[in-house]
Amino acid sequence: MVKYRVGNKVRIKSKEWYNNFSDYTGCISGDIVSFGFNIYMSRRCGMVATIISARPVIYHGKEINEYSLDIDNGEWRWSEDMFEIGKKGMEVE
Repeated sequence: MVKYRVGNKVRIKSKEWYNNFSDYTGCISGDIVSFGFNIYMSRRCGMVATIISARPVIYHGKEINEYSLDIDNGEWRWSEDMFEIGKKGMEVE
């Protein structure tokens, strides 16, 4: 069951987080985030986005919640480990 619903607002993790974990190709591997995080996704670091779809998926044998966001018109797969955690959880106050 997904944690966040369509219409919830979330903030993408910071540019500092991206710079700390990205490799020489500009990617953050699946060891740190569920699906991997690429240089194109990094352009959205720190931005607030609205969830446009949310569903549980099986990825590498484990269930992960997959989200599509309005800030990239649903182009990339996002996971909860890519969102900042605020006072009310990952949803923006």
